[in-house]
Amino acid sequence: HAETWHSKHADFHDKLVQLGAGPEGGSFGPIGNTLCDTINQERVNTLVRCVAIRSAGSVFNIYAVANGSIQLGFGQEDLVGEAFLKKDTRGGSGLRTVALMHKSPIGIMVRKASGITNLSEIRKGVVNKGNRGSGIYANATAVLKAMDLEDKDLAGVTFMPPVEFEKAFCEGRVDVIFNALAHPSQL
Repeated sequence: HAETWHSKHADFHDKLVQLGAGPEGGSFGPIGNTLCDTINQERVNTLVRCVAIRSAGSVFNIYAVANGSIQLGFGQEDLVGEAFLKKDTRGGSGLRTVALMHKSPIGIMVRKASGITNLSEIRKGVVNKGNRGSGIYANATAVLKAMDLEDKDLAGVTFMPPVEFEKAFCEGRVDVIFNALAHPSQL
C-alpha cells in the first residue's frame, strides 16, 4: 500500500527551501514572498519548493542559516559579514552571500513634536530599538553604544517590530525609530 501511495505522490520528494523573511511589516517579507513565488513557478521542473517564513529578522536569519534551521535567509550585508568572520558563530564560516539586493542605510527618524533636533538629544525621547533578533535592533544597539548610551539613559525604550513601531511613531507613543531600508521608502 505504501509503494502505491508513494508512486502517486512523488511530489513529496521536492526539496524544501525555507527562506527567513523577517518580521511582519519589514521590507524582507514582500521580497521573500515574491522570490518564493518565482521559484515555485518552476517547481514542476526543479522539484524545489520555497516557503517564506516570518522571522525576527537579520540576526535571527543569519544564525538560523548557520545552524541549519533554514536554508536561506535575508540579512543585512554588514551583519552577514560579521557573522562569517566570528569564530563563535556556530557554522558562521559556512555562510555565503548569494545575492545583494540593495544597500540599507541606517535611518533614524525623529518626531518633530519631540523637540529633538540632533542625534545627541535622542536620550530625551522614547526610542524604539526594534525587535530583538532584527538588523534594526543590531543597528540601534551599535549606534547607542557608540554614543555611550544605555537603555537606562533614555526617556524610554521599546522593542517593537516594523508593523508595530510605525503606528506607535505616528500616534506619538514613540519619538525615535531606527530602521535599515532602501531609499526612497514608503515608511
